[in-house]
Amino acid sequence: MTEQKLRRIKILARIMQTLTFIYSILWFTFALLSGSEAYEGGILAVIQNSPNAIPWFVLIIINIVSWGWERTGGILFLIFGIFTFFFFGVADGNEIVLFMITIPFMISGILSIIFWSYKTRHPNYFSKFHK
Repeated sequence: MTEQKLRRIKILARIMQTLTFIYSILWFTFALLSGSEAYEGGILAVIQNSPNAIPWFVLIIINIVSWGWERTGGILFLIFGIFTFFFFGVADGNEIVLFMITIPFMISGILSIIFWSYKTRHPNYFSKFHK
């Protein structure tokens, strides 16, 4: 693999990670704000609703992990996708969750692992560890 191909792979990986991070922030914000109207709105209502956003905060942490360790982040994205499949009842006919949450994060996990494998196949990848 040439340096130019490795550079393209790194750019594609950063674009995917950035888009996944933005998507995760949107879901976190939605989870944080969506239940606050039950508490009659306002900042206090958002604070009272904040436990509903904890799984989405974990997703943001998975995003941060995937920036440094693509393989580990990819595996965690896949686990998160499998978790959402069962937690939100996708098997019971909840297709919206399947297409808006489960599949995008599983694709991110698969792409993270693929990008990691391409980068590790590059001949100069491991040379930085032997200096």
